[in-house]
Amino acid sequence: EAWEFWETMYRNFAWVLSSLNQEAKAIEYVQKAIDVKERVGRTASWFDLWDLGRMKAVTALKVNAKDDIKESQAVVTKALWLHKEAEPGDQVMRAKIWHTVGECAFALGHLEESAAIGSDTLAGSPNGPCKNSAALTHYRKALKCFKESHKLFKATEGARNPLTGGEAQATAWTL
Repeated sequence: EAWEFWETMYRNFAWVLSSLNQEAKAIEYVQKAIDVKERVGRTASWFDLWDLGRMKAVTALKVNAKDDIKESQAVVTKALWLHKEAEPGDQVMRAKIWHTVGECAFALGHLEESAAIGSDTLAGSPNGPCKNSAALTHYRKALKCFKESHKLFKATEGARNPLTGGEAQATAWTL
């Protein structure tokens, strides 16, 4: 059908623009893909929401917009649960979505910690222990998400797969 052509076209433009670090424009095109679906009575898919949430989180992090990261995290979390319903056997993609939720939580922790102790102090001791309770809450959520992602990658891809190793690294960063 015609709407499927436009949805695919808009999504492809979004990915290209995102690759070119033009996130704001990319977000517009993801939204256009969602709008095309909604005009024909379809709802946004988990993939639409994951794309939208990921891209909005990147944009928000660049300007330290905590509230926007929280909103993005909620969108990605919705994508996670929709994915679990729609494709229960696709654990690799679910691991990737878990990772994105974890990235949002980690970014929120970093921003909370930076606000509490100052960005210069944080830069001077980036691996020091976190003492801010709000930041710790976000870091714990990130750790939970990264561990879940690692578990899924390890179960589906094996311990020596680069995806599994990358997730082990994300888990270690959080510790």
